[in-house]
Amino acid sequence: MKKSILTALGVALLGVGVVNAQTTFLNENFNGTGLPSGWTQQTQATDGGWKVGTNTQLQSQFWPIPAFQGNMIATNDDACNCNKSNEILITPELDLSNAAAVLLSFDYFYNNGTYEGATENFSVRVSTDGGATFTLVETVAGVGAWTNKLIDLSEYAGQEIHIGFRYHDNGGWLFGAAMDNIKVYEPVQFDIAGISMPLAEYVLVNQPITLMGSVQNLGSEAVNSMRLNYSVNNGPAVSEVINVQAINLTSTYNFSHQTAWTPAAVGNYTIKFWVDQINGNADQNNANDTITRTTYAAESLTQRKVLFEQFTSSTCPPCASSDPTISQYLNANGVNTPTGKVVAAKYHVNIPQNCSGTTAETQARQQFYGVNSAPASRLGGNAFAGHPISITQQMIDAEYARLTIFTIEPTAVFQNTNLTVTVDVTSLVQFTGAGNVLHVVVFENNVARANFSTASTNQQNFTYVVRKMLPNANGTAMPNMTAGQSQEFTFNHNITNLMAGDITNISVVAFIQNTSTREVYQANHAAFTGNVSTNGITLDPLALMAFPNPTSDDANITFTAETSNASIQVINALGQVVYTTSLGAVNGTQVVNIPSEKLSGGLYMINVSTAEGVVSTTRLSVVK
Repeated sequence: MKKSILTALGVALLGVGVVNAQTTFLNENFNGTGLPSGWTQQTQATDGGWKVGTNTQLQSQFWPIPAFQGNMIATNDDACNCNKSNEILITPELDLSNAAAVLLSFDYFYNNGTYEGATENFSVRVSTDGGATFTLVETVAGVGAWTNKLIDLSEYAGQEIHIGFRYHDNGGWLFGAAMDNIKVYEPVQFDIAGISMPLAEYVLVNQPITLMGSVQNLGSEAVNSMRLNYSVNNGPAVSEVINVQAINLTSTYNFSHQTAWTPAAVGNYTIKFWVDQINGNADQNNANDTITRTTYAAESLTQRKVLFEQFTSSTCPPCASSDPTISQYLNANGVNTPTGKVVAAKYHVNIPQNCSGTTAETQARQQFYGVNSAPASRLGGNAFAGHPISITQQMIDAEYARLTIFTIEPTAVFQNTNLTVTVDVTSLVQFTGAGNVLHVVVFENNVARANFSTASTNQQNFTYVVRKMLPNANGTAMPNMTAGQSQEFTFNHNITNLMAGDITNISVVAFIQNTSTREVYQANHAAFTGNVSTNGITLDPLALMAFPNPTSDDANITFTAETSNASIQVINALGQVVYTTSLGAVNGTQVVNIPSEKLSGGLYMINVSTAEGVVSTTRLSVVK
């Protein structure tokens, strides 16, 4: 019996650690063997229930646990497929009689998965009668990576308690839960921790930036006022005191500093943010105060296209059931179209069983991301990792809104079965290539179920099926580039392994990715729209070309047409027509000037159409 995991794996940034606490009642990291002294459990499982070990010792085929900080404790329902309907891990008795406030902190990995109609459950409970009965405190949310959890247990201050961590498989064959670093402590009175402050890696010179983010109250006293501070390159603090509605213990507050920062020159910047003067008092735990971010201010940036990558299979039932929803939001964002927000590629992998669409390169891509489940997806490389059905329009819009430093213009030309892909890359900043690669992905737009010898689901059509990466899954190392510099990359491949057998069904996606951070800086799509003839395939019936490309001044286009009325449209990256002209009757090769005042910096699509319905499209990059 097989099953497919509905979550992706990875290791997330964990919550703020616990330091400088007044009193620590429990601090367990499970670095020994077996249950620690004083810990007990209630279980009906035949495998012994909660166990201590490393991630590799505790995981299983369909519930892989990401590596963490050495040993951990976990209960694995997937490996056992036994009765884990009320499995409670119980702490030693904790004497909170002298505590005024109490916090529970723990790191956990748990899918909250569903399989064959059953959904697992993981919760935290408290007993005040020596472990005879437990009261629900909080149901724990499912995550795709190790995550820190804080729970306020102050209502039990002054009592003696046991804490129970309950896993419940609801009578099904599910996955499990893992934990580490369980701490129970009394917090200090005043403690605000910095949680997040999103800041783009690249920003524009002379453009005001409002610094926003979130902080969390880890002190026992509710916060009614505080001072927000930031400094740039270790310069003087920019501060403001704000009054807020009471921020209670473990509650978060989203801040927006009223004084915007405007980078005045090209270069690197380090921004530090911190909170002090909590209700007029000093923060008693400075170790978690400061958020530090770095950015680079550039003269010019351009529109980003969002890369959507999916790991799927013709043998994966959850992939089939989620495909209509995924297709709906991809199509709503103009997937793989000149003016769309999203470009997409789907890698077929051998999950849960062997898939005939799998190649060595799709498997290499799977290993690159550490994917062990299907369906799984990545948005922008590192902007989102998880089940593709969890992607929201807000996530796509947020990634699309981030300006980027590259323009990418791929073109694809066929001659019989030989595919030549040319990718023009322009960097808008001084760029260091080390650790960054250009990937070129060749895929079939649509493949019918009948073309998969392994198809075992009810999915009838598969889209964006990756068949080849050029030159291979490692990509091409990016060189160092100066601001405004362009580089052309050319790849050749003989198409011989198509599933649908139709070379007019081929498309290409090119993208630049950092191999360490996994961020995709830019992506673009080149579709085949030409005609088949005995002499091969002509990509462009009008031989349309823009030059110089990229340009910082006027642009020129050239095309060849027989006697016909022709018109030109220039469309920006937002899909807006910024320039149009009607040429009237033309015959032969034409050269048309597009004035620079019509073009700001960015990527443009140029369409030339004739009265006979012939349309040609090319891309133009403008650097200003």
